[in-house]
Amino acid sequence: MCSVTRILSDVLHEPQLSLAELCAARLDGEVYAVDECYSPIDRVEDAQTRAQALKAIVDDRAIAERDSALWIYGIRLDPPARHTLCVPREHRATVAGSRRFVVRETRLRSGDTRRVGGLLVTTPLRTAFDLVRETTFDTADRDAVVALFARFDVDVAACRHAVQAIANLPGRRAALERLDTLAGQPALTRYTS
Repeated sequence: MCSVTRILSDVLHEPQLSLAELCAARLDGEVYAVDECYSPIDRVEDAQTRAQALKAIVDDRAIAERDSALWIYGIRLDPPARHTLCVPREHRATVAGSRRFVVRETRLRSGDTRRVGGLLVTTPLRTAFDLVRETTFDTADRDAVVALFARFDVDVAACRHAVQAIANLPGRRAALERLDTLAGQPALTRYTS
């Protein structure tokens, strides 16, 4: 039996290969773009691949949340123009800013994150929790929350409990009203990973 040794890693970026080499490999059909990185054509793009691509360009202390988490989980097909990241408030960590991502300090509870492809990402429940509290909650956010509920082991009741569990939570009333509206929505049925 012949074993195949993988020469390339699942996610390629500078300085592993120069940008010229990566672009040439893309033109030759050997790799495809995953955000700012590339992946060998025989590697299926999934949550692991997307998380590894984001991990390659952000600080190790950063946690992917909101739009970035939605992209990693496959709810949104394209990476966000600006990745949304957070750091736990109690760590008092600062992450260098960039035009490519925005970082905020937040209070995270135990179980609010999971490791995907080596990167910490907010769980589907925490991602839904953050989205329903957004002041700019729009149709795309509503659809994303419904998709999280349908695809993962999370539902309106769990999200409602998370919102109600925090006293003096900013955006609590609006979040509960949005969850009431979502409780009657049919689940989305088309997803990609």
